[in-house]
Amino acid sequence: DPCESGEDAIGLASANRYDLIFMDHMMPGMDGVEATSRIRKIEEHEKTPIIALTANAISGMREMFLESGMDDFLTKPIDPAKLDHILRKWIPADKQGAPPEDTAERKHEDVKIGPIEGVDVEAALRRLGGNAGAYLNVLETYAAYTPAILDKLEAPTEDSLMSYAIEAHGVKGSSYSIGALEVGRLAEDLEAAAKAGNLAEVSEKNGVFLRRARELIERLSLLRKGDSPAKEQRNAPPRDALEAMLEASAGYDTNAMTQAMEELDKYSYETEAELVDWLREQIENLEYDLIRKRLSAYLES
Repeated sequence: DPCESGEDAIGLASANRYDLIFMDHMMPGMDGVEATSRIRKIEEHEKTPIIALTANAISGMREMFLESGMDDFLTKPIDPAKLDHILRKWIPADKQGAPPEDTAERKHEDVKIGPIEGVDVEAALRRLGGNAGAYLNVLETYAAYTPAILDKLEAPTEDSLMSYAIEAHGVKGSSYSIGALEVGRLAEDLEAAAKAGNLAEVSEKNGVFLRRARELIERLSLLRKGDSPAKEQRNAPPRDALEAMLEASAGYDTNAMTQAMEELDKYSYETEAELVDWLREQIENLEYDLIRKRLSAYLES
């Protein structure tokens, strides 16, 4: 269950029993330390593992988070291997399933990603174990969701510097995650200036940052369009792939969901193309319950 603020996290924790909570450090309004303190006062979550997420990997941060009531610590950009270790360490053993036998071998070697201006592709791929398919998904997600954040940074004011710092912090982390070092560094400098209350510096550098970030997003948006061969056209999405996705969504089977989406993406469609685009977006957002409801209604119609 995702949320965007400490207040929202407390509300979700009050209404649900979780086995694990990931808590970002910097969020709009209440920060992660205060949110953790309040969640610990909820009886069901006195001992729930809470994992700190932060881009500030400086000495003493781990100790500060542990002393504030969190149980472990992950730095951003997130290393998938370290995330996997955290999940296996803290999720109750009876709720852990064995990974599919082919998970380690599936590198999507049929996906090729060439050089991208402003992006260290090789470094980002190394972090993902060479999985070019997963990396392409991350790039597409970045291109889809970052523009709305950039729009919030258009006109910084004295009163908005703190919220500006938080939004810039998010762009910094996601940019470093995809290997976009220039945009990440620009966001990092602006985050620091905003935290220091330096509106003049933020205003001076903001235009260059927004321009560079939007230029990068444009390059990422064109990445797949320019290199993809023409797809075979079908009248509608294959029913067997939709049924496989419905079954996978009911079992929260991420691997099977990805395989079903790859099958759907092999073709273009005369009808129901919107459904395929919608499914892709919901998979990125982990909205498996929404997928199950819509596919159930669609396949029964």
